[in-house]
Amino acid sequence: MASFFISCLVLATAVFCGRSAAEEVAHGPAVSRRLPAITPKATCADWMKWIPPRSDPAIVMQVVSRHYLELERNFIRLMELNSALTRDHLYLMCMDNVSVHFFESSMNIRCIPLTAFDFPSHAEIWVLRARVVSCLVEAGQDVIMSDADALWLDDPFKDFNLPRVIDSSVVASRGKFPKPLGLEWGATMCMGFVLFRATGRRVVGEFLEVMDALVHKNKDDQISVNLAAENLGIVWDQESDMRYVESDSFGFGTIDTLVDENNQPFSVTLLPHNAYTRVCDETPISNKTVVAHCWAPKTADSKTGWMVQSKLWFSDNETR
Repeated sequence: MASFFISCLVLATAVFCGRSAAEEVAHGPAVSRRLPAITPKATCADWMKWIPPRSDPAIVMQVVSRHYLELERNFIRLMELNSALTRDHLYLMCMDNVSVHFFESSMNIRCIPLTAFDFPSHAEIWVLRARVVSCLVEAGQDVIMSDADALWLDDPFKDFNLPRVIDSSVVASRGKFPKPLGLEWGATMCMGFVLFRATGRRVVGEFLEVMDALVHKNKDDQISVNLAAENLGIVWDQESDMRYVESDSFGFGTIDTLVDENNQPFSVTLLPHNAYTRVCDETPISNKTVVAHCWAPKTADSKTGWMVQSKLWFSDNETR
């Protein structure tokens, strides 16, 4: 983790954390042909056609729009620098044609056009995300959902592959919302950075089916993923670390009503807040930080602000 700060700060004036502008455009396979646009009537088979060129060990699913292009570019640079995943692992969904053109022409990344959809609010986007992640897991894909402002400063797979964590069907960063469950449990699952594993996909599919129904009702995926766990009877290990901001170890929960072929219950891991940080005012970014997802008002300028202040913004370098 310490090497991240050295390499990025030294190279920031010349290349963007290890890749030059020419390499940025040349990287990866060409976007060979445009796949058919996805419509509201799309089936899981349609969504699966857009699985990216590389999908091992996981794909990274994100929804982007023209207002957040530079945020996404910054995210990609840090993800590529600090993990084994590349832009070829991205399952991007673009809300407008400006975004589609930007990623295909400037970064050689194919992006699923969502121009056939009507998104009057973020609620409809959350409904769509829940639908798509269900399809991808059903297809056998491990899926990371990572907001563009959840910056990877180290490789999360170092934690994903730890004993006990590796057996969890859901591995999530921590939040406190919905508030009643945050007060009862100590912390909740945050959808800003979360891994859904396809291993034991039948029980994962059953969990996602409950979650999907709740998303349609509540129009919020973070409320729904936690309510799904509650409704299915999750039991949190009280010997594990269930604190929110103060947590420095993992929290573990099981749902005994969902059992796989090996008679193992569906399990959830909460990542420690000192490494997967949301409240950065109380838990400052350090060499222990794996993902920094500092809370900020939901505008591109506000999110850019904390990244610049933390010296984690590289999108304005001479590498456009």
